[in-house]
Amino acid sequence: MSKVTDNLPDVDALGRAAAALVAEHLGLPEGEVRSARCLFDLPGFDSLAVIAVLEGLEERAGREVPAERIMPEAFESITSIAELFLPDRPAGPDVRQEDTV
Repeated sequence: MSKVTDNLPDVDALGRAAAALVAEHLGLPEGEVRSARCLFDLPGFDSLAVIAVLEGLEERAGREVPAERIMPEAFESITSIAELFLPDRPAGPDVRQEDTV
């Protein structure tokens, strides 16, 4: 039997790929990208960089990020970019379902 995590994207690998893509796009060392407190503080990290990184990761992951998840805060760090590819969380116990009789 396979684990539930077998179908999840490899967030660490996506994070490494995101850091490499950002570094390549900006012409910066990858270490500088990884150590940035906020990617928007890096010179040249703007909306065009966001699009280039997102498209590169979508191609690598083989799936598109839903448009409703693409917000500026999702591109503040390498981790937040990689987490865009995590599936939505399933409904928890606090979600009410209508009773059917």
